[in-house]
Amino acid sequence: MIDGLLELVFFAARLFLVAGVIGLLLLMVLRALRIRPGDSSPTLQVRRIDRELQEMAIALDAAGLAPGERRAHIKRLRKHVQQVDHTSVARVFVLDFDGDLQANPVDALRDEVSLLLRVVREGDQVLIRVQSAGGLVHGYGLAAAQLLRLRESGVPVTVAVDRIAASGGYMMAAVGHEIIAAPFAIIGSIGVLARVPNLHRLLERVGVDYEEMTAGEYKSTVSMLAEISTEGRRHFKEQLDDTHELFKSFLARVRPAIDLDQTANGAYWYGEQALEFGLVDRILTSDDWLAEVPPGTPILAVRLDDPVPLQERLSQWVSATSERVLRRVLDHAGRPPLP
Repeated sequence: MIDGLLELVFFAARLFLVAGVIGLLLLMVLRALRIRPGDSSPTLQVRRIDRELQEMAIALDAAGLAPGERRAHIKRLRKHVQQVDHTSVARVFVLDFDGDLQANPVDALRDEVSLLLRVVREGDQVLIRVQSAGGLVHGYGLAAAQLLRLRESGVPVTVAVDRIAASGGYMMAAVGHEIIAAPFAIIGSIGVLARVPNLHRLLERVGVDYEEMTAGEYKSTVSMLAEISTEGRRHFKEQLDDTHELFKSFLARVRPAIDLDQTANGAYWYGEQALEFGLVDRILTSDDWLAEVPPGTPILAVRLDDPVPLQERLSQWVSATSERVLRRVLDHAGRPPLP
């Protein structure tokens, strides 16, 4: 058993060595070739959602039939689909925004909106599936501004919230001509939050002095390490209140029917409750909205992907290969010896 285990260890070591040498050679080749600037352009991904669903539905409908009957049945269904009116010029474009604290997807959203503005024509619609609990004001302000570009172009914009659109996420959602939400989607949280941990007393206790030198009365009103003065705290709270007022004035502009006195208090509601407050227009999932699209209308899911650098892909490959080898070695080591 020990001999077999040693063989496996030596085999794994050889594999690691080979993978490392290959990786090093590829890195040298990549550096010698140098990646051209064009290689870093985003990749456009377009999916025909309507065709994908049609093909899957046809396959599922024929799944229980005998092979000969299945082929004939699929042929009949496809012929029926082809007879549907496909002459309509109207299209539905679908964008997805899955936001984080920094609103990082806004860079892709900006390019996607710019792309759509070049191709949308009369009769087209845009569905934007927003999922975000909010985050940095400037990031979500920019994201909402991107959706505003679409809205002001005249194309009908529907925002779908299947899970959550709160705080900055709701700022984005409010731009839509129509907002739909799942029954238990989280909606609202029209407020501003800032958390500022302060370690000043802890530093004093351990004998560490920390000072901040500034020019300008309000250059640094709060700090994690320096003592926060009463005046600094007051000014920082004023900034939060001003930001809240900007948030409310933006909502009043894009969705004037909202009673902000009742809803702009930082609270959130589920879809059914949000409907009562006028925060959404219909209780409907994005799937049901797409199902309402007339047959024959192209439904195009558009996404721009930033390319993964070749060095990073190579690193991922080496890492995955090493993990597989290690798993195989551990697998064999745990097996009982053959008789």
